[in-house]
Amino acid sequence: DLKLQFLYFIVLLIKKTMSITLILAAVALSLSTRCQKEADRWCRSDTRCMNIIGTSNITAVRSGTRWFCGNEACDRTVELTEFLDSCEASDAEFVEVFTPFEGGYPCIRIPAVIQMPQVNRIVAFAECRNWTGDGCIPTPPAGWNITTNSNRDLCSKYSEDGGKTWSGLKTIFRASQQPTPVYSARYNMAILQFVNRTDNLVYQSTSVDGIVWTVPQNINLPSSQVGPGPGLQLNDGSLVFIGHNGDYSYDSVWFGGLDPHQYILSKNSTQTLLGMNEASITQLPSGKLLANMRTRNACHCRGISISQDGGATWSPVTFDEVLIDPVNQGSIVTNIDEAVLFANSASSTSRVNGTLYIGSEVGQTGNVKWNNAITVWKGAFAYSCLTTLGVSHTVGLLWETNGPQCESTSDASCRTVYSHLTY
Repeated sequence: DLKLQFLYFIVLLIKKTMSITLILAAVALSLSTRCQKEADRWCRSDTRCMNIIGTSNITAVRSGTRWFCGNEACDRTVELTEFLDSCEASDAEFVEVFTPFEGGYPCIRIPAVIQMPQVNRIVAFAECRNWTGDGCIPTPPAGWNITTNSNRDLCSKYSEDGGKTWSGLKTIFRASQQPTPVYSARYNMAILQFVNRTDNLVYQSTSVDGIVWTVPQNINLPSSQVGPGPGLQLNDGSLVFIGHNGDYSYDSVWFGGLDPHQYILSKNSTQTLLGMNEASITQLPSGKLLANMRTRNACHCRGISISQDGGATWSPVTFDEVLIDPVNQGSIVTNIDEAVLFANSASSTSRVNGTLYIGSEVGQTGNVKWNNAITVWKGAFAYSCLTTLGVSHTVGLLWETNGPQCESTSDASCRTVYSHLTY
């Protein structure tokens, strides 16, 4: 009898375990409407599947634990499972802005974005590259010959519906890189600084609509790789930019106005911001400026410096160990609700786990306490750029990730997408 009771108990245990397993499997197979939409979009970007199936209006279809784009002729179980794991663990919806081979450019990298409220446009910028590599190695279409030169141009798109749809790609400047735009309310226009590859100097152009740009002018400062990311307009209307010199040699800051010939180089930034690289600056509620910088420090985190005089002088670099970083670019802004927002790949080892940090200035010290964080995207996440939108608890983010033509997380800069984030 005891043996029978024991066997009966074992059978009940097995049945219960199987039931739990089935329930968990059902949960694992369930998919939110948002992620189904993103999976459909993923499939429609996969040119290999479109070539097989012969239509661009394909959707992601699940059969058991397998995933297909359109039908079983295009099995994408491995790729879509990884993609959807990231989607379900993330908070952001996104819209594709720059994709591989668009406009004849195999790679489009280094995103920057601003809002131009007077014309109701969000304007996105990037380097349109004639070559592959540097985090972007897409699978080429049939018959495509990829060059090995390092030519690149500055390209742009704009959106007039809050980032839901985007214009066609436009090349605005040839042989240029490192787009660093800012919207100036004082001058009611966009100012774009970038590096001209012909002489490796920083140039400036302006636009009243974000579409047509003036002839660029040299700002007449020592060679520096401006940005990339957003420039900064201070409360008094003056403009501030930060750039890096050499490979983790030092950063420099310059400030001025609309006249490209009147920028002033910071008195001590080139001696103080040593060992730093790509950087972004914001003005805190107290009026102090905060520089947030890429570094190779052993902390695997961000370098920080504060200016109390509008960018003229800077404090010695300290390190914010909350903001872990895999040696990557990041972006920082202060919103109208006085929230300090920072975006980067929150990992000490890889360009993954895109995160939006929400912080506040501690008193008027220039120090920031990070109160909360939102996972934008669990998977591949490389360069990014934040833009304020004139709305509390809302921010725009343009960011690099992988995609159907380059699925590895090592190809974290293969395509660029835009997210409208709330916090």
